[in-house]
Amino acid sequence: AFTSPSVLTPVQKIPRSPVLSHWQSLSRSSVRRSLFPIPVPTSPDDIRKWYEQREWYKLLAKPETLSRTLLERFQVPELAQGVEETYVERESLEAAIQAHTESPHPARYMIVVGTRGGGKSCLVRRALRDRKKAVYVGLSSSVQTIADRIRAGFGLSKAVRVDLKDLFLPFEGCVGAEKPVIVVEIDSQEVPGDFVATQSQELKRIVCDERLAYGILVLSPANAAFKLNSDAARQRFLWVGDFDEEETKAFLD
Repeated sequence: AFTSPSVLTPVQKIPRSPVLSHWQSLSRSSVRRSLFPIPVPTSPDDIRKWYEQREWYKLLAKPETLSRTLLERFQVPELAQGVEETYVERESLEAAIQAHTESPHPARYMIVVGTRGGGKSCLVRRALRDRKKAVYVGLSSSVQTIADRIRAGFGLSKAVRVDLKDLFLPFEGCVGAEKPVIVVEIDSQEVPGDFVATQSQELKRIVCDERLAYGILVLSPANAAFKLNSDAARQRFLWVGDFDEEETKAFLD
């Protein structure tokens, strides 16, 4: 059975002398140079990284386990109880999100924009409340990328190479409700423009180029949309504005 990297045995609990002596003797051996083209780790930290990478490759070799773990660890957050009680149904906007995530051939990713505090996050969470296959990645600074958040969710260090394509390959060929939705929310006024652009490009690769998932990018504040690369053929914008008359009445009631 696979052992989650989040509970890997710390390096200090591994019998260090035998392990280190083994790797160090192997690294000095002429046999090693002919049999192991990849440098052999010789320090406790390098051994830890090697072990994590090996466990990650073992998980990638089990598509069903990988997809189940991904969906379990990155669920779309539910609305808080107080928010749920005061939430105003915005049928047209919710319908637009649901229609986007039901297209048989997704060629675009959706970008949800609007004023700060306008209910973008709540709208997306509400629209996807019945979606079983949805992955949520929240980014609040340029320190963590989408891959970094996924890596941290699996308990891996930055030394482990994580490709989003590998994560979503188990869903290749799925359509409709069987195809997952990946929601990426960037909630910060301080992130540089190139960060927004690079993360949107990564989402575009999975959604538009590889066709492995539906994609929704939630940006806050609204001016973050100006930091995106212009790509009208692969982007669909959804503006979340103020309540209309009926929604205002429902909110006040």
